[in-house]
Amino acid sequence: MKLKLIEDWRQSHKLASVRTSAALSVVFGAGPALFDAWRQVPDELKAALPHGWARWVAVAGFLLVLGARVTRVEKADG
Repeated sequence: MKLKLIEDWRQSHKLASVRTSAALSVVFGAGPALFDAWRQVPDELKAALPHGWARWVAVAGFLLVLGARVTRVEKADG
């Protein structure tokens, strides 16, 4: 197996999947701050959230990256 860089790798910061991954990295990197904020949320609100919601947030993030990777964003003519 040989790894090669993609064509135009220097422009990869413009790819939607790279931007989406970067945004999700910021969210996950803020984990400790989010955890502290979670402790401040009232128990009634926590109980209102469906069980296992955190797993679905992670799955949604994965699907966003996957969707961004297989789609193309084109500038509108105008």
